[in-house]
Amino acid sequence: MRNLLTRVPKAAQAMVATLVRTIFAQPDATQVRAQFLRVIEQLQSQFPATAEFLIDAETDLLGLLLVPRRALAPDLEQ
Repeated sequence: MRNLLTRVPKAAQAMVATLVRTIFAQPDATQVRAQFLRVIEQLQSQFPATAEFLIDAETDLLGLLLVPRRALAPDLEQ
């Protein structure tokens, strides 16, 4: 997150951080992906370098989130 926030003015860092956190608050992979795209769209006009950074980091950011939870911890699914 720190690398991301260096691409926006200090006054906007809290807003951008909150916006990005909404990606990780989604309940399933479909909604995670949809929210990711909405965040990119919102950032594109005002902070294009930030949006581009997120696009470039998509695999790293979302990779683990898109793995079904039961695949990560099969013993917890009971």
